[in-house]
Amino acid sequence: MVGIKVFDGIGIGTAFVYEEVNVEALVKEATISPLDTDKEIAKFEGICKDAEKEMLVLKEHALATVADEAEIIDAHLMMLEDPMLYDGIVTSIKNDLFDTENAIVITRNALIDQMKMIDNEYIRARIKDIYDVTDRMLRISLGVAEADFSKIDVPTVLVANDLKPSETVMLNDLIVGIILEEGSVTSHAAIVAKAKGSTFNRRRRKGL
Repeated sequence: MVGIKVFDGIGIGTAFVYEEVNVEALVKEATISPLDTDKEIAKFEGICKDAEKEMLVLKEHALATVADEAEIIDAHLMMLEDPMLYDGIVTSIKNDLFDTENAIVITRNALIDQMKMIDNEYIRARIKDIYDVTDRMLRISLGVAEADFSKIDVPTVLVANDLKPSETVMLNDLIVGIILEEGSVTSHAAIVAKAKGSTFNRRRRKGL
């Protein structure tokens, strides 16, 4: 196996293969009546409030473990109010008469298509943040449970196609290694994994 090393060290544990639920694939094409736009916008606003509550819980967890991770959640909280995303979804509901789920998918995909045209690795890495935030919206709207890695209770090497920034926040110290098929050294998953690795090693040296 050949890959890009993000953090030095050796991790020995049980392999756990994580297969993420593709929430976009669960969205069925649907439109609404012009009379229902206010109701649908209110639904979207409720989703944003629920997403904010979840993110604040994540932030508290981050502050209690690796404080730098809280900045990731702060960025996601700001995205909830970003005009290009928030207003775009509202406009898609109001003018194009898409239901909430379709408005989220259409708006985020259009925004990501624009970002992909920018030849900048950092900007492209932030695409994962947009997916993270909008997938959270879709998950809440569709009633899909969130992955919870914090319950892992044995030394584990996590194997996945990729990890969302918010998913890496919930990794506990028993995740002794991470193998990802996608990603980059500038992705939040890599940054958080490196930060957690450093913190874990400091705790181990102190006998905690």
